[in-house]
Amino acid sequence: MFMSLIPGERYVVVGRYDPGPNGMAYGTSIFLSDTSTFGWFPQICPLEGLPENYHELDEFAPLREIIDITNADRHTFDVVYTDDMSSIVRFTEGSMQIAEGRALTEDDIANASKVCVMNSVYMLRNGLEVGDKITLKLGDKLFEQNPVIGDPRDIAAFLEECRPIIEDELGLTLYFSDMGWSAVEQQLKQASAAATLRFLLLSLAILVAIGLAAYLFIGRRKKDYAIMRALGTPAKLANRSLYIPLGLLAAIGFAAGNIIAGVLFGGTAGGAGAGAESQIAALGTQGAVGAAGEPAGTALVLAACIACQLAALALVTAFSLRRIGKKPPLELLQNTVQR
Repeated sequence: MFMSLIPGERYVVVGRYDPGPNGMAYGTSIFLSDTSTFGWFPQICPLEGLPENYHELDEFAPLREIIDITNADRHTFDVVYTDDMSSIVRFTEGSMQIAEGRALTEDDIANASKVCVMNSVYMLRNGLEVGDKITLKLGDKLFEQNPVIGDPRDIAAFLEECRPIIEDELGLTLYFSDMGWSAVEQQLKQASAAATLRFLLLSLAILVAIGLAAYLFIGRRKKDYAIMRALGTPAKLANRSLYIPLGLLAAIGFAAGNIIAGVLFGGTAGGAGAGAESQIAALGTQGAVGAAGEPAGTALVLAACIACQLAALALVTAFSLRRIGKKPPLELLQNTVQR
């Protein structure tokens, strides 16, 4: 923007100067405008052809208002009413903490206690200590207040509860930006519904496949089962002769299938999870979005899937063995010969 300025011509620049700690140059920030003046007055305004008292012209009334507020702000300080100090931006960010005394509580509001928490630099410059009494004169201007909502899922409840109070009762204008969270939340809900549907369909397909595998395996071994029962083998031992080989084959197959699926589709799922995590991180939220893509999380998911599949196989096999166990060995042999 500064590259477009013409040397020798006059301009008025609206900027913001944030001094470093204790007024030091280190850590000082200088930048054009800020969120408080966006749309109020141009960041850079040419003054060519205008008189020296340009600021007295009608079109510069917004600039005069900014100057008046800035001058008044040099001799004032902010007063924040709250029963939750974690809602203050700097306390949420961790850049401001209680150095001495205590934080405000809900009891202070309920009891209308005349207490406050003050900046340590202000107390040092004015010779104040914890426990001193001060007299405040409240102004009639509200320039800027920035609340912070820690959990983005509370945004809707916050707006529903606080908008009537702020706009109707206090007569203030509320400008709120969720930094795109509402769109992301809608996408997450749609993705969650689609994932649930896919999970149900996949679970149904797996159950059908497991039932078919158990039916075919037991059907092929039904003759051996019938001979063992005809020779006097106990039912438990005969059942075990089918359970064990089927369980071993199923465990190997389930493990191989889940590992291959994890390798083939893990990259795609991991990339999608990383994209969602980076998108949410850009909104200033934190969470375990990509936790399932980590090695430990993936191993647990695979183990849980294998365990569930083995459990389903055990149930189907038990049901099938219960059916053939009720039939006499001779009937089973006859059915096998007929087939």
